[in-house]
Amino acid sequence: MGETGRDLFQLNDLLKRMATESKYISSLKGFRKRIAYANAYGTDFPVPTATAAFLHERSTYPHHHAPSEEDDCLVLDEKGLVIAKLHTHPVDDDEQKHSSSDDDDDEECMDDLLLMSNSLDSLGWKKVFVDLRHEIPIGVELPKSFSSKKEIIEQKLVKRMESKEVASATKHNGSNRIIYPLGHNMIVAVSRCDKSASFNSGGRPVIDALAKEVVELIFSP
Repeated sequence: MGETGRDLFQLNDLLKRMATESKYISSLKGFRKRIAYANAYGTDFPVPTATAAFLHERSTYPHHHAPSEEDDCLVLDEKGLVIAKLHTHPVDDDEQKHSSSDDDDDEECMDDLLLMSNSLDSLGWKKVFVDLRHEIPIGVELPKSFSSKKEIIEQKLVKRMESKEVASATKHNGSNRIIYPLGHNMIVAVSRCDKSASFNSGGRPVIDALAKEVVELIFSP
C-alpha cells in the first residue's frame, strides 16, 4: 500500500492532524465562505453523506437552517435536487482556546472521527444536501413492507439540528426502492465521454447552481 492509501485508511494520524491542528486548518479559516456538498440517502458509495458533510453519530454540534434568507431556500436548482442547506456557526479563536482548555478531558474520551468532525464544524460551513434518488436509473423495487420508517431530512427539518440528527435523517432512503449508489459522479455531472455525460446529466442543475453561487461570491463586495 502506498503513502496515500495509508493516509486514507488512517494507518497514521495525518488526517486527524489535518482536521484538528491549526497549522493545517488555518488555510480553511482564510476563506470568506466554506461550502460542502453531500449526497443524501445512501446514493454515494465512495463518499457517504456523513463523510462528505463530516457528520458524526455522537456529535451534538448545532446545524442551523435559515429559511427566511433567500440564499437558504430549500430548492436552489430547477429540479429541486437540493433538499436542505444547513449552517454551522464559526467559533472564534478566543472561544476556541477557552473551549479547548475546558474540554481537554473530554477530548481524551472522544474518538478521532468525532474530534475531527467537531473541529471542522467549528470553522463555520454551509452544508448542501442533494437528493439524486430519482435521477439514478438503476435500482430495485421492494415490497412496501420494506419501506424505511426513519424520518428523512425533509420531514425532520427544523430550525436547529445536531450533527447526529442530520446524520440520521440523511442516512436512510425512506422508500422501498434500493438505489445503486452512483451519485458520486452524478453530483458533479462528470462527462468523460458522451455516455457518462448522458448518465450523469441528472446532476447538472446542482453543479450549475454551485457555479452560479461561486461566481456571485467572487464578484460580491
